[in-house]
Amino acid sequence: MGEQYQLMGDYAQALLHFKTIAGKEAEGRVVLWDSEMFEKCVEMKHYELARQYAERSVREVFDVQTYKSYVETYPFDLARAIPEIYAPLKSISEASVFYPVFLEVNARFDEIADYVHDLAHIYKLLGNMELSQEYYRAFAQIYEKLLDFLSQTREQYALPESVNVRLSQARKALRQVESELIYFDKIETERQLKQQEAALLEAKSERYRNIGEKAKQKASFFQKTASLNQKLMAEAESRKKALEEKNKALNAQKELLQKKKDLQSQTNLYLSAAIGLFLLLIVGLARSRQRYLRLSQSLEKSRQELDHRSKQQGAMLKVLEKQKNSLEMLQQESQSSLHYAQRIQRAILPRMHQIKAALPDSFIFFQPLEAVSGDFYWFTELEDKIILAAIDCTGHGVPGAFMSMLGDAYLHEIVKIREITRPDQILTELNFCIREALKSPETEVSDGMDAVIITIHREAGYLEFAGAKNPLYIVEKGQLTELRGSLMSIGTYAGQAVGPEGAFPLHRVPLTLSSVFYLCSDGYQDQFGGLEGRKFMKGKFKKLLLKAHRLSFYEQVKLLGKRFQTGKATTPRWTMSLLWAFAYPFEAFCGVYLFFKNSFFQVFVILGCLLRFLKKSV
Repeated sequence: MGEQYQLMGDYAQALLHFKTIAGKEAEGRVVLWDSEMFEKCVEMKHYELARQYAERSVREVFDVQTYKSYVETYPFDLARAIPEIYAPLKSISEASVFYPVFLEVNARFDEIADYVHDLAHIYKLLGNMELSQEYYRAFAQIYEKLLDFLSQTREQYALPESVNVRLSQARKALRQVESELIYFDKIETERQLKQQEAALLEAKSERYRNIGEKAKQKASFFQKTASLNQKLMAEAESRKKALEEKNKALNAQKELLQKKKDLQSQTNLYLSAAIGLFLLLIVGLARSRQRYLRLSQSLEKSRQELDHRSKQQGAMLKVLEKQKNSLEMLQQESQSSLHYAQRIQRAILPRMHQIKAALPDSFIFFQPLEAVSGDFYWFTELEDKIILAAIDCTGHGVPGAFMSMLGDAYLHEIVKIREITRPDQILTELNFCIREALKSPETEVSDGMDAVIITIHREAGYLEFAGAKNPLYIVEKGQLTELRGSLMSIGTYAGQAVGPEGAFPLHRVPLTLSSVFYLCSDGYQDQFGGLEGRKFMKGKFKKLLLKAHRLSFYEQVKLLGKRFQTGKATTPRWTMSLLWAFAYPFEAFCGVYLFFKNSFFQVFVILGCLLRFLKKSV
């Protein structure tokens, strides 16, 4: 019950219950209950009652012979707790009375040493350094004896390890006590010095006491002044704080006003920008409308102009349509005239079957530039002679066709009527006739002809050649020979220079089985074409003839035509072309012809005899 009151904090009731229990059960156990009450009072911090129970307990120990049983049955060390009891009561001097008693009772070395050490500590706390020092020396002597005893015992008996531990603890305690004794000597010296200093300070304090009275007055004045200053400073501080608060409020108000102004300025700026944009939009729309109106007016004007122009163009188109129809009619008439002229020109050209009958192994490559041409070829036979001519008249188309008609008519007159067969004479007469027809001496017309004329003598086995500017090419056994004509054209002035051989030199060439003869105008070699659009030129033409002569005449025509069409396709500039080639086995044919001509009568006689013989046999 007492423990419950103790836990509840009611220490008076707890002690009352503890006393009641102690009174009932203390018979034969007075020391034990006094000790227990001492312990409870210490726990509840009732140190006065604890002191009373401790004193009574010690007295009862000496009165009652129960100390031995008390020490064995109750291990609480009463003497060790006495300094703790008296220290709060500030009566430590009373506690020292009990330690000599317990030194006699507790004969064990360690307990005695502890008690002595505690007494030294108590006197140290009381400020009695002399007694404290004596007890510390006694504590040191006890431990010296204990060390001797333990050392001797350890040498005689095998003691447990706890004895060695206790021995080391005793040595450590002895060293501690020695250091404390040195400390006490130092403290004593310092105490004496402090006493001297205290005397000096007392004298000085007396000296300054008088000065202190005046200082107190000044201090009082200064204190009042300081108090007044503090009040003034406090008021100034309060005014300063109030002013700061007011300034803060004013600043806040200014900031608020500035923000309102900024907001108003920003609003005005946005409003001005919106108004400006709106005005710009209106101006832009107005200008766009003006541009639209101007553009509409311009478009309307342009449309009217276009309508006017379209009407004009319609009228012009009608006029052009009429002119086109007229031109088409004229073109048709011209084409009809040209076709008619072409038929006429084709009609005067020699028939191919006549040429093939006289020259079976031959071909003519004839490519007019237009419907009618200025190039033409001419052929006739007189007795055993074959006269060939390849003529290139000045100009193309209709002018060339007129010249070709003149040339054909004059050749017919010169050769067939007047029976002139030598090529040089034919060219001379033809030159004279053309000049007379064109009245060259009076009109100084420079139109004329380039010509190649050949007369083949079948009985004699040779041919004669004369040319006006154009040559004769002979290919024999892979070699090409060029027989050049004169530098004059047909129809030139009579006053032109003439060589010693005449105006048109005559060439005589024997006929052989391997010879191929080529009469041509300059149209083929003057043909433009190729990648660079250049002329074919004379050198390439000769190489082409050398390449072609090994082929049959049919293959030669194909080769020449293919090359000519290639040049014609790559460039619009091309000319008319005339090429006449022939090869003739004149030697065998001429021999048979002469045999039959010279022996015509003999053959006739033989045939008559044969007929007669046949009749008789029948």
